[in-house]
Amino acid sequence: MKTAGIICEYNPFHNGHKKQLTYARETLGCDAVICAMSGDFVQRGQPAILDKYSRAASALRNGADLVLELPVSSVLSSAEGFAFGGVRLLEAAGADVLVFGARYPDPGLYRMVADILREEPPRFQVSLRKHLSEGYSFPHARALALQEELSGKIDHLEDFLLSPNDMLGIEYRKALDSIHSSMDFCPMRRVGADYYEEGVQGDTASASYIRSLFSEKQKNLSANVLPKDSLRALEKGRTEHTLLDPDDLSSLLNYRLLLLDDLKEGSINPDAAESAAAKNAGSFYNRLQKDRFHFRTFNERADALKSKNITRTHICRLFCRMILGLGPENHEEKPRYLRVLGFTEKGRELLSQIREGSSLPIVVNPGSDRRKLPEIAKLQLDKDLRASELCRMLREEKSGLHFPSEWQRRFSPIPK
Repeated sequence: MKTAGIICEYNPFHNGHKKQLTYARETLGCDAVICAMSGDFVQRGQPAILDKYSRAASALRNGADLVLELPVSSVLSSAEGFAFGGVRLLEAAGADVLVFGARYPDPGLYRMVADILREEPPRFQVSLRKHLSEGYSFPHARALALQEELSGKIDHLEDFLLSPNDMLGIEYRKALDSIHSSMDFCPMRRVGADYYEEGVQGDTASASYIRSLFSEKQKNLSANVLPKDSLRALEKGRTEHTLLDPDDLSSLLNYRLLLLDDLKEGSINPDAAESAAAKNAGSFYNRLQKDRFHFRTFNERADALKSKNITRTHICRLFCRMILGLGPENHEEKPRYLRVLGFTEKGRELLSQIREGSSLPIVVNPGSDRRKLPEIAKLQLDKDLRASELCRMLREEKSGLHFPSEWQRRFSPIPK
């Protein structure tokens, strides 16, 4: 059985995602698709608009067979940590080919850039240090250094290096190489609306634009860019007031900052690479300390603290890690188990195969499966459970409804 692996967030699941699942089956000839998906937090540093089970169900009804949860410690990490966690998870699940959407689908481009980032030739190192000293954030400084290193070798180089999906693809390539994976590497040309595009192109729109349409203040919905089940889930969430956005974390963040004296400076700058860039722009810790008695919203605080040296996304991830009590980032942190969020009948067959061949234990029901885990895996699972329970609490407070806890979830196959 040829199995495709997709690292995703589905925040929310839309037609572009459905096309990717169709591509894996019809163009690549895959018999099954495994998704390694973010849980109730996403990599840009905010809660997912819909809970992880709703998003997993949409994927399963539109072409996926098995959805596994990415550990929150990998999700709330840089692109490197996010990619490393996703690739490790899919490798342990036995995926044969890694599929991702990209503006530039030539695998050779990713290999060329990944080799430079892995080997870090002297000229690249000098250029990177120079741009960091000029006050650029780490991602921007690295992109500038790569442009200088690869000048004249790649068409549309700047566009390629500034595309979020393509930069993630470079990190996927690095991660595959670092673990000596035999997984095939398959970028799929992204069609329709681009990552940050505000608007609809044909039957596609970016996830960020769709989220804006479903915010509490918006009335106009674009139904043709979403599968029916995903649209229903979002409309229900808006009616019941269960959709989450970053500002729902505001009170938790403000309280956490009141305890700032209890935090060590190193613990609030979790990304070592970006922290190195921040040192040249004054102390981020001091600015955060000074601002902590201004009770702002999550978004207002992130906007106030962003700078040329520290990206807004990095700040948002940092805030989420503070709220959840996560320590400094570790890009080498490995998934310690395969947490199942949903499956089809074929996915059930896949799980049986994975159980026989994987080095990682499978977690379906945390209440019973947690007892079988080694201690280091229990610690990782507890972090994931805490993140999901926090978002469940927020949804219950906003809606006045009750939702099952992580310990009460029961699974049955989801029909196509």
